[in-house]
Amino acid sequence: MLFYKNWEKRLRKFSCFFVFVFLFFSNCNLTFASVSGANVNYTVDADFDQGVLFNVNHDAPNSNQLQLNVTTTPFPIVNIAASARGTVVRIDVNTGAILGEYLTSPDGMGRNPSRTTVDQLGNVWVANRDEYGFSGGQNKGSVVRIWLIIGGTRANADGTPNPSGQYLKPPFQYSTCIDRNGDGLIKTSIGLGNILPWTNLGGADSDGGVSTAEDEAIINYTRVTGTGTRTLAVDASNDLWVGGLGDTDFEKLSGVTGLPIPGTQFNLGLGGYGGLIDGNGILWSAPSPLLRFDPVTMTGIGLDNAAVGFTYGIGIDPNTGNIWTTDNSGPNVREIDPLTGATLNIYPLPVSNGWGQGIAVDSNSHVWAAEGFGDEVAHFAPDPVNPGKHIFVGSVIGLGGTTGVAVDTNGKIWASEMNSNSASRINPNAGLIGAGGYNIGAIDMIVPIGDGAGPYNYSDMTGFVAIGSTSPQGFWTVVQNSGTPGTNWNKITWNTEPQGSEPPGSSIIVEARASDTEIGLSSQTFVSITNAVDFNLPGQFIEVQVTLKIASNASSPVLSDIRIQAKELIQIKGRMTGGGSIAGTSVKHGFELHCDAAQGPNNLQINWGKSSKFHLEKLDEASGSDDPAISEGQPVAGFDTYKGKGTGRYNGKSGAIAEWTFTDAGEPGKNDFAKIIIKNAEGVEVLNVSGNLNNGNHQAHKE
Repeated sequence: MLFYKNWEKRLRKFSCFFVFVFLFFSNCNLTFASVSGANVNYTVDADFDQGVLFNVNHDAPNSNQLQLNVTTTPFPIVNIAASARGTVVRIDVNTGAILGEYLTSPDGMGRNPSRTTVDQLGNVWVANRDEYGFSGGQNKGSVVRIWLIIGGTRANADGTPNPSGQYLKPPFQYSTCIDRNGDGLIKTSIGLGNILPWTNLGGADSDGGVSTAEDEAIINYTRVTGTGTRTLAVDASNDLWVGGLGDTDFEKLSGVTGLPIPGTQFNLGLGGYGGLIDGNGILWSAPSPLLRFDPVTMTGIGLDNAAVGFTYGIGIDPNTGNIWTTDNSGPNVREIDPLTGATLNIYPLPVSNGWGQGIAVDSNSHVWAAEGFGDEVAHFAPDPVNPGKHIFVGSVIGLGGTTGVAVDTNGKIWASEMNSNSASRINPNAGLIGAGGYNIGAIDMIVPIGDGAGPYNYSDMTGFVAIGSTSPQGFWTVVQNSGTPGTNWNKITWNTEPQGSEPPGSSIIVEARASDTEIGLSSQTFVSITNAVDFNLPGQFIEVQVTLKIASNASSPVLSDIRIQAKELIQIKGRMTGGGSIAGTSVKHGFELHCDAAQGPNNLQINWGKSSKFHLEKLDEASGSDDPAISEGQPVAGFDTYKGKGTGRYNGKSGAIAEWTFTDAGEPGKNDFAKIIIKNAEGVEVLNVSGNLNNGNHQAHKE
């Protein structure tokens, strides 16, 4: 089973490493340029370092290629559900800085979040256990998903830099957020207590959606069939299984849309507490009897656990794949065979309260079990004398109402503490020497998260399970900029060098999306790319994500090289003239524009309404193209579509920006088309119109 190395090595090109690269969380202002070029080959270390490396490396002696790392390290974030406040708090595991705080449902809806789980892309899902309300003809629960940005610059609403600004301005090195209002910025929380409103005006989001959420990192709010939602488990496809304790209803949500997937609903009268997906794709969910469900056959059973009592916490050993549980009604932890469901070992849990809650297993197969609402975390380790067995090393003390535990990017253990409104970090290599010669561990950081937080969560709040056990993987992503709007990206080729490989049980998955703006990439869906096979993705920017995956005990695939290229553009020489009015509007226009922006004259005048007008002063971008579905008729010009962008005067004030597309579909002009977008000098959109001509004509000409 593979694991991954230190985060700072993954982002070695960043001058401000650790989690400060997560600028929507921090005050460190960094910006990252996309890679320039319409045909770029990435093959040596410096090439790969132009993108983001997550759980992959090019470390010597395997330089100038990418392979999976050796030690599992999720994103350096822990997500703590501040249950009593109805929020989730993100913490930098390296510094303890509070990076953001986010509501988990719209106003007026059930909150009390208790479980968080992090998916393979670093996004966090949060379950609201107080939601039982009526929606879509039945009582339902709810979950929320909060997405991730790397890079960018903190700014004010107008885009001016401000280290304490509420907005993030691109370029971004990596982003899963969507610019919902199209202002070119991402509005999001910047720290503890900076909770942006989610008004739910008129009940707009009560049945799902985020239309009234001001924080643009909150990307999904979904009503689910499981009431009192608690089970959250990410599968190998990055979809989410959700279950409710209130009615034991389960279903799967799409990792792309966040919406329920039809045909996945089931109810066996089991589960609904904490859960996970193991490396074989099996869904496990507490409490008693413990649910073991196969999503392929849609069948499951409840495992008898009378020997240990009421199952509560659930974890997985990333090395063996064995399932570990805590007993909420008696002093035991249990190790289970994931294939048969048989109990392999039962160990007494010697904590003061006599029962356990959250449980986590680190990359060394050390088991960490939280005392239920107590002040201890029990530490079990592989028995150096009896292979296959564990021993109790000792307990880390000094906590305040422990509930959940999780493994972070550095292999340290985080514990949420309900009674002390805090989260503590445990160094497993510190503290006194306990049984077996192991360090017991010791607290090396305490992070207060504010009065009234009541943190409760005990699921995979770092992402260690999803990328270490459920689906071991890593990825490399890069944004490339052709410099030309409407670029036709058409081919990606990889592993042309002999070092490249995909051993049995491994895979290399290449996906891409494109847009004419970098921030617009986030609203596009990734599409799967086949090696060296033509495709068509239009846009100035292309984002390519390469995922390296392995099955259990497989060798890592190797990406030796990858070339991202656009179809070679032939610069069309010509010009377009004409004008007229756009049907159904008051917009009138007239122009003479060349396909080469450096060639003149170039004139464009647009009038609309009673007195609004735009006059082009400078043509900045221009291109002519031939659309096979359009014929310019006579005279034959060799192109029929003109796209341009320029600056000029709006109502007499310079600094306005216009973008347009004009087509010539032959005579008499009624099928000619115009699309025009104009923003004033302050960046406010003042015109956005498109349609065929009501009268007038566009005429393409050869030069």
